[in-house]
Amino acid sequence: MSQKRRIMNEEIKQEDKFIDLVLGCYSFIKDNAKIITIVTAVVIVAVVGYMVYDQNQKTTYAKASAHYSEAITTYKDAEKDFLDTSEPTNETENEDETEKTTFLEAEEKLKAFIQKYPNTIFADKAQYQYAKCLYYQEKYPEARNEFQVVVDNHKSENELIALYAQKAIGNCYEQEGDYTKAISAYEANSFPTTSNLPPQIRQYVLTGAKFNQALCYEKLNQIEDAKVAYQDVIDEFEKTIQTGLDQKSHDLLNHAKEVITIIEDDLDLTEATQLETQDLSFDALIAYTDTIRNYKVSKDIQDGLPKEIRKRIKIYEDLATSFIKNVQLAIEADKMGSRSSALNSYNRITNLTDLGLNRNFYERALLNYDRLNLSAQVVSNE
Repeated sequence: MSQKRRIMNEEIKQEDKFIDLVLGCYSFIKDNAKIITIVTAVVIVAVVGYMVYDQNQKTTYAKASAHYSEAITTYKDAEKDFLDTSEPTNETENEDETEKTTFLEAEEKLKAFIQKYPNTIFADKAQYQYAKCLYYQEKYPEARNEFQVVVDNHKSENELIALYAQKAIGNCYEQEGDYTKAISAYEANSFPTTSNLPPQIRQYVLTGAKFNQALCYEKLNQIEDAKVAYQDVIDEFEKTIQTGLDQKSHDLLNHAKEVITIIEDDLDLTEATQLETQDLSFDALIAYTDTIRNYKVSKDIQDGLPKEIRKRIKIYEDLATSFIKNVQLAIEADKMGSRSSALNSYNRITNLTDLGLNRNFYERALLNYDRLNLSAQVVSNE
């Protein structure tokens, strides 16, 4: 009986607390009805306002996307016609006039888009292409100004466009024959910062600018400055390749050590570790690979290898052997003066573009540097 009474007392207490809570809430609502009404109204207005804003943004985006698509289609058609190198026919006797008219149409559409949708994600691209329309029409001062707008006002996600816009400013000065200003525009410190862009991509653009800078020095007959610029392109390319090879060697060294950890027998790694401490990564890799291969051959002669260990060794051997072979082929091709073959081997090891390298600029820089040296020798011998 006493237990039932205790349970009832507890239930009564819980009911009393619930009643007090409800009455308290009711009293609070009654005393603050006006404030609650205002707050509720504000929240409703805010929610509705956000929904309207969000809908407007979506509508604006859809319209901007459609208008940009139309403008860019006109621009691409004009650019395609302009860059077409096919033989002219009777139907294209007025081709030049048609091109300029087409670019003018693209210019007008892009300008209208920029004015109507200045804050959309398409604005920077439209601005850049608008400037290119002016460039193709040989309106170089106007094009420079519009490229500068991209450099100065681009959004963080369009840093690559800004880099090419700065390079285009140099191109404009070149077309105008102002090579001194072009050289200044091509300087690395003239390019905008790119904190959101991989450094390899930035380097890819800047290498092209450095090469153009060398050409401008040549046109100003500043031969020594041109040679320095060409040498910068060459050195940067070769340094980056070496860095890429070192990183690849380092990665494979780590792979070799992982394989060694699953081998129960002791291996003689004296030569390999000694070369590694001397920072001779590639030579150390060869030593590690030879040691692992010799161990595998030895075990095959004896009692064989466990299946899993054999599988891990094969995976490593395939990667390491391919890398070592291509590096050795590249070195041999370099010694024989076959730069193209050497570059093919390096490209098989690590994609040159992924490293921010432009093979075309490198090979042309080598040719131009050698040409300038040869010309200087001929002059000195006369």
